Amino acid sequence: MARLLTILALVSSGCFGNSLGQDESSRETLRNRRPMVVPGPRDVGNRYKSVIKVFAREKVDKEANNPSLTGTLKDLAGSGECSGVLIDSRHAVTAGHCVCMVRPGPGRRPDQPRASSAGQPQFAAVLTRNKATRNHKIVAFIDSSECAKKARLETFIYDPPVPGEAPGVHEKEYFGTVTPHPEFEMLYDDSPQLVWSNADLAVITLDRPIKELPSFKLATREVRKDDHIVMVGYGPGDGEDAVYGKRHSGTNVVSRVWPLETGSAEFMASEQFLPDGGPASHVLGGDSGGGCLNREDGDTLVGITSSGAENLKGERVSIFTSVYAHLAWLEQQRSAP
Repeated sequence: MARLLTILALVSSGCFGNSLGQDESSRETLRNRRPMVVPGPRDVGNRYKSVIKVFAREKVDKEANNPSLTGTLKDLAGSGECSGVLIDSRHAVTAGHCVCMVRPGPGRRPDQPRASSAGQPQFAAVLTRNKATRNHKIVAFIDSSECAKKARLETFIYDPPVPGEAPGVHEKEYFGTVTPHPEFEMLYDDSPQLVWSNADLAVITLDRPIKELPSFKLATREVRKDDHIVMVGYGPGDGEDAVYGKRHSGTNVVSRVWPLETGSAEFMASEQFLPDGGPASHVLGGDSGGGCLNREDGDTLVGITSSGAENLKGERVSIFTSVYAHLAWLEQQRSAP
């Protein structure tokens, strides 16, 4: 699916912009999902080396050989290349749409929404699935019922930079078993546009531990408006860095939090410029599944990159799945035998 593309990060892994919002105007604001390019600098200092690459071959093969994915639906199929985040030596988190297959159809309606985390704070307004899909004809979906069983992970450690030379890099390959969030679901209309996204997460349990890299702490509170964040992923940069597979980081500010009826939550960064006047960063193709960190300490994982978008003003927008809203499920996966 166009990962990025969808916004942004999805182009390579597949994800279109999410038109979540509290009202019709907010959904309209996010209706125009297109690839954006506003990368931050390459992480040559290895500050965020616990953000890794993820590739799900099974997803790519099944989508490529699915005869029912024709026309514009074919554009929703992804390249399978995403980012991911280590949360301990044996577990990584990525976006659900990075490892699960897009299929034509209306999807399925859960019988009863279930809270994803008992600790999620209460919000004045909650977005429901019915509200998000109202007036939309759903023609394609992704959920946890058909996903890749295994995924390949790659770590990248860059050599110290040498003036005038591209930094050397040391790569290691790992494999792991995929467990998507059981309530993961994305619904697309006939545009095709992503109109509903819930619990866009998957955990990968590694076959062997990654002992040489640290892991990020999980958030212990929900993000708030005006929180400063750092986004990290493997989307393409610009200039000589305009290739996939180079880890970048960039900063922005949380502009909005969307609670969902399921107990999930998403949040958005929409600033175009930082206080010093420099451009704010946004996610791009290949960043899906990458980490969104609290900028205050840089080691607390608050979100997983879901998509990017463009509003009616042509401004870039980045959207993340809340880690705190799914804290109970993530801890359950880490403690499983």
